[in-house]
Amino acid sequence: MENSNNDYYAPPKADLHYEFKKNYYTFPSRWKRLGSFIIDSLIAMGIGNLLFLLPPIKKTMGELASGGSFNTNILIIGSLLGFFQFAVIHGYLLQKTGQTIGKKLLNLQILSLDDTKLPLVKLLSLRYFILQAAIPVTVLYFLSDSVILMFFLILLLSVMNPIFIFGENRRCLHDLIAGTKVVNYSPDSQ
Repeated sequence: MENSNNDYYAPPKADLHYEFKKNYYTFPSRWKRLGSFIIDSLIAMGIGNLLFLLPPIKKTMGELASGGSFNTNILIIGSLLGFFQFAVIHGYLLQKTGQTIGKKLLNLQILSLDDTKLPLVKLLSLRYFILQAAIPVTVLYFLSDSVILMFFLILLLSVMNPIFIFGENRRCLHDLIAGTKVVNYSPDSQ
């Protein structure tokens, strides 16, 4: 028995020809990643040094230089101000294209591991706040009696973060925490 047009078990005859554009990103060299990190760090240091001109910070630094007592609160406030400064300087670009100034200059972009652009809140909280403010403030709070150990731990963390660029997957410590990667930026692939 032949069933010509009403074969119940026949596959559907829908047109399945879709144009599917897959984004293929290339990873930047380790030196390009380090270069963008250095550019962003120099911008932060330049603007951060302006904070030392603020009267309360200038006064505290003067007291420390003349042998005065160590004020942990000023350093905690300074750490939080540093993060706020970073968010103000880079926030617009991070929201719009997933880039900082250094990454924009070197044509790099921050993406999630599934190749999507992350919301600004997630970028700032996971990728930057943890290492730039949360951990330093915690170290400052609990180790304020041991100034040398405190500065050593914060310096160690600051140096360890970019060194991760030289690992196999070229992801900094903050990339591992936030679940992000940095790729070569191509506006055409957006």
